[in-house]
Amino acid sequence: MISEPVSNAGMEIADFLIGSYVNEQGVHAETLLGAAAALAGEFALRAAEPILPDEGWVISTNAAGLLFENEASGEMTLWSIIRIGAERSGVGKSDMPDPGEAYGRAAAASFGSTSYPPLTVPAEHYPHEWSPNACPRYREAIAKIGALHGLPMKDLAMALALAITLIMSKTAQILPPAIAARLVLEIMIGVSRMPPLQAEVAGSSGAAGADSKQQQAPAEPGIAKPRPAQGFGTRQDRNGGGTISPNIGKAAGAMASHLMTAYEEGGNADAAKVIGALAALAGEFSLRATDDIGPGAPQWIVSTNVNGLLFEDEAKGIPNLWSAIRGSVQKAGVTADELPDPITVVAQTAAAIGGSPFPPLTIPKEYYPAEWSPNACPRFRHEIERIGYEFRLSEIERALALGYAIGASIVAAANVYPPAIAATLALEVMIGVSRMRPLATEIT
Repeated sequence: MISEPVSNAGMEIADFLIGSYVNEQGVHAETLLGAAAALAGEFALRAAEPILPDEGWVISTNAAGLLFENEASGEMTLWSIIRIGAERSGVGKSDMPDPGEAYGRAAAASFGSTSYPPLTVPAEHYPHEWSPNACPRYREAIAKIGALHGLPMKDLAMALALAITLIMSKTAQILPPAIAARLVLEIMIGVSRMPPLQAEVAGSSGAAGADSKQQQAPAEPGIAKPRPAQGFGTRQDRNGGGTISPNIGKAAGAMASHLMTAYEEGGNADAAKVIGALAALAGEFSLRATDDIGPGAPQWIVSTNVNGLLFEDEAKGIPNLWSAIRGSVQKAGVTADELPDPITVVAQTAAAIGGSPFPPLTIPKEYYPAEWSPNACPRFRHEIERIGYEFRLSEIERALALGYAIGASIVAAANVYPPAIAATLALEVMIGVSRMRPLATEIT
């Protein structure tokens, strides 16, 4: 039985990897699945063997058990998750690859070149990159998703297997599921016998299972090469003249539209709920973008890093969330004197930590949201992530997009919800949630 945290993490990982490998032409299914399988193999190995060598072979019966062998004793394994997904996609027993045979081929193969892991799928279904390179490229991003859902390493490996089944289902029309299942099994098992790569291997742009001297064929129309990793960015994403992605505005519109639809009542969106929810998400996404928040993080988090993204970096000419919100409401006629002061809000938030209600609000009670705004984070987190991946935004840019979404929502609701009060609500909720460990589930 797959737990809810594993299921949620699996969906988020699938969305992340799809977003990382898509471009204007689409996505190359074999490359995407090869990356997911490589990550699954590595995380299974790390879950089974916490201490690993830096080079050579790794022979681990514990990893083999987690991958496929323990199914014989009634335990769930990575392969059992993938196999069930393949069966649901119509793969019959005669077409299903045998994990024991794949393990034997990996053991007999020559490790140390980009002809490893060995593949038995037709050459036209090879990935367009050496799949193990996905591990150093996306390892940190996958670990962050696992930490957000409080998953131990074993469960995170299971979440990767679930992500593979979701990707197989989404790509079934362009890649036969039987070939997909064989491809992911062989790469997953192969990578589980490799010490984790410290960095991508240069000159290995060819397929897993293909010699690096064999250059990949030009992509056919509709077959896309993977784009460079963007995934989880750093604060430096906003430096260099303060330039930001042109897709931020489009993503902000999609985020605001999704929340307005979710909170529609009687044909109209509940402005307080929408603004409070977007602000809560903005606070959480800002914290995740600037700080490493693991499962052992304290309930309350004091971060000077997040203050920069929220408002302080404006003094350096760097885009930040408060400047995005303030710019929108001032265009709606709100004067500087009517706007809250972020430093004052930080102080009142710090004084309220550990108390109730939290975040502390100074707006009139008749303008309070009708729900506790932080609950929007576990409720809408996946959809906001999906929109970010769709528009290829870094983690910093997703937070900024939420800032612009707040500003747009305040302007749209100006006739029913005073913009100055809305800006205060947004700032107080946003800063408050940026002090909270991300919620795993809604609090009733």
